[in-house]
Amino acid sequence: MTPIAASQRVPIVLLAAWCLAGCAGSAGRPIVNPSIQAQDAERYEGFPDATARASYERALDRLQAGDEAAAAAELADVVVRCPDNVLAMRDYQDAAMHVGGEVEQAMRAHYEALPARQASPVPAFAKARLLGSNFARKAAVDELIKLHPGFAYAWLAQGRISRGIGRLQDALASFQGAIAANPRLLDAHLEVAECLVELGRNAEAQAAYDNYLRAAPNDRATVRAYVHLVLYRNDKVGAARPWIERLMAEDPLDESVRMDLAACEWRSGNAAAALQHYLQVLEQKPENARAALNIGYLHFDALARDESQRRQHWPKARAAFSLFLQTVRPADGHDYFERSFAVPYRLKQIEELLGPPPTSLPTIEDLK
Repeated sequence: MTPIAASQRVPIVLLAAWCLAGCAGSAGRPIVNPSIQAQDAERYEGFPDATARASYERALDRLQAGDEAAAAAELADVVVRCPDNVLAMRDYQDAAMHVGGEVEQAMRAHYEALPARQASPVPAFAKARLLGSNFARKAAVDELIKLHPGFAYAWLAQGRISRGIGRLQDALASFQGAIAANPRLLDAHLEVAECLVELGRNAEAQAAYDNYLRAAPNDRATVRAYVHLVLYRNDKVGAARPWIERLMAEDPLDESVRMDLAACEWRSGNAAAALQHYLQVLEQKPENARAALNIGYLHFDALARDESQRRQHWPKARAAFSLFLQTVRPADGHDYFERSFAVPYRLKQIEELLGPPPTSLPTIEDLK
């Protein structure tokens, strides 16, 4: 039996693109001409002066604080002064649509009145983002790529639309097109990694995550996704452990990270250390059913190799399995399987050796 993760899916946070120092593996492509890419990034992410940059940074602070109305007001000025800045355009549109009402109407009026510029893909891209359906957005972005094949953000948008409707192979090709257009576009590297996971190409996904995390090591949500990939799918304990230990140092109370640390110890053959981590999780959050389940399997399998050890550990396994059955709220097929079949089967094996279970309810102390 192998450890079960605290959860099977980790939310992903996308970051703005800054710098990526090279690519590795089949998921990425090398930087052919860094000077051209630097100019491209400056055009679509740069600011003409310090005042415009300061306005954008204030808007980001307001977005972070949850004040989207104030952020939209700030961004409305930024997009006028920086008409080719894709990041400011994206943030303005998203903030205005979340606020709605007159703020959204003003934003839409601004882009409806925006004239096309043959030398720039940004006006057409901005209008494409505001179209009402995936089909319309996809058609507009496809046409934009024909006219401006080096515009990485159009490839990125094309890929996200395809991924959103389940066309993963098409999405992957588009994300790789975005990387070819601008190897420093971090969002594209992250999308490639996530898309490869969804396709089951886990070794390639690990290389793509490595690419991304070299440039964005502080993206905690993506680090969590990477840890789950390399630890639970690729069984690469050595690759996962440094990230887990770093996450644990940053937040010792994060129960999900402690679950991963316990799994790391279990897969390294340190069952006793894994047990202590799972017990800490339960002491912090007694309703964590998967911690109880994993404690049950540690006592049932990893720590009980012969009959004398079973007589020592199976009472604790029985208590842990019983606690799991009391607290589990099935979130996926695995939980249903454990609750309905696997755990009852093992409880029956325990009863055959030890006799009927005690009538008292189990406590955390019974698991130690």
